[in-house]
Amino acid sequence: MNTAVRPGFLTEIQAEHGPVDLIHRFLRYADALNRDQGVVLSFATLEELEEVNERNRDSWKPLFPTFNPKLNTVPPDTAFCLLGRNADGDVVSAQAARLFTWEGTNFQKEAESLRLFYSDPEARKRPGESCVVTAPSAPHIRGRVAFLGAVWYRPDYRKRMPSLINLRIGPVCALTKWRPEYFTLVMIESLASRGLVSRFGREPEWEILVTNNVSFGDARLALQQSTYDENVPRFVQFMTDNEAEIGAVLSNAGSGAPGR
Repeated sequence: MNTAVRPGFLTEIQAEHGPVDLIHRFLRYADALNRDQGVVLSFATLEELEEVNERNRDSWKPLFPTFNPKLNTVPPDTAFCLLGRNADGDVVSAQAARLFTWEGTNFQKEAESLRLFYSDPEARKRPGESCVVTAPSAPHIRGRVAFLGAVWYRPDYRKRMPSLINLRIGPVCALTKWRPEYFTLVMIESLASRGLVSRFGREPEWEILVTNNVSFGDARLALQQSTYDENVPRFVQFMTDNEAEIGAVLSNAGSGAPGR
């Protein structure tokens, strides 16, 4: 199918919170950069995400349990997934988010009880599975919390995709759809040490220790978190700093000229 005519996620999202005009502009910019690489982003279900993960196990660890609908009951409108497809219809990229509402509890309690990972931990957890959280901010993360993850690129697309821009799409969509009080994600030590995620929020915090986790086995993870009130001005500053680039990309996309 021709990517120029395939409908994408811009037709499916309604910006409700935050600087709506800037959000629409950013999402059009991100869409144009992906289309420059022959990839169209569209929303999908967590069931589709899980199927894509199963088909690409050679380059993608088992899906983090939070995003696996076989292991969770996910209320309507509390999750989204973005899949990127090439001109042949093959999925070559993915990311996802879930919204939790934690009143009377917090990130540390939800992670250590494994409720962050499973709707019914006693029924779904693996033998000996555990989680211990000592990241300093974890007990303070409560209320409406967006949990981001399931980021993947097919190996032949990893170097060509606008990865730094794509890493912003999930938080921006979560911001405008849900207006969460906190944005969170966890990452393995090798990714945390690269310094990429700190561009989008606070520095990673240590640590989260998981045992017999389906995605990571026994591993040391970092927590990255930021607040809604931090993310909005950071996003506005990004748009201001990159306006010339964004304007050029959108002008080329609007004229039908080849992109970068």
